[in-house]
Amino acid sequence: MITVYGGNNCSACEGVKSALNADKINYEYIDVFDASISQEHKDTFFGEHNFRSIPQIFVDGKYVGNATAVPDILQKKRGVTDEQSDRG
Repeated sequence: MITVYGGNNCSACEGVKSALNADKINYEYIDVFDASISQEHKDTFFGEHNFRSIPQIFVDGKYVGNATAVPDILQKKRGVTDEQSDRG
């Protein structure tokens, strides 16, 4: 499962969501500024990792990076290996 931590009016967050939606990849979007987010998500974003920027992306509970991680996520979901992507 992919989890994207972001916020309203964030163009990078919208770009991440658009890329995932275009590839029909399921993900959970957490607005870190929404007061109703779960304590677990608050602890992950603000506590454990203490991020200072959005978006931040996790895959299967493991931190993978910010918006720059999206191409790698898309390749993995498409089944493209690192070796194949190096060949162009």
